Amino acid sequence: REIGGSSAGSAAAVALGIVPFAIGSDTGDSIRKPAAFGGVVGYKPTYGLISRYGLFAFASSLDHVGCFARSVKDVALVTNTIKGYDPHDMTTYQDDSDLLEGIDEPLAGKKLFYIKEIVDRDLYNIASSLGYDICDRCATVSCDRDCFTGFSAWGEREHKETEDKNK
Repeated sequence: REIGGSSAGSAAAVALGIVPFAIGSDTGDSIRKPAAFGGVVGYKPTYGLISRYGLFAFASSLDHVGCFARSVKDVALVTNTIKGYDPHDMTTYQDDSDLLEGIDEPLAGKKLFYIKEIVDRDLYNIASSLGYDICDRCATVSCDRDCFTGFSAWGEREHKETEDKNK
């Protein structure tokens, strides 16, 4: 595999098993792409969740610190450890949530949505092959056909209105 991006070294170290987790920075997908290319989990958190203190700023309002690991549970554990208020970074805030809470609960019955104008619908065949019921109109997992799933790229409510049009 080839890993690219400014945090490629961190992603490669995790992918090769050299380290159990690594820190990276993301301004324009420098955590997300290396994680995808390397087959590891990369997490770009909400702005301000993790301090940027000590990070060489590229575009301050777009810079994020995140992490790589081999599993979602490991990423949640690392993020729980490094997140929170830092007096050296005025954009941080205290977050007492536990990202590990409910992490082992099954996904069945959860409502998920996507913006159909920017997502390849064929990717949802994977979830379907794993036994999840995927609604053909809104790609919601276990949709009851009476749900609100999100907005289209133009801000229109999806699913309820489109269901009537498709009858």
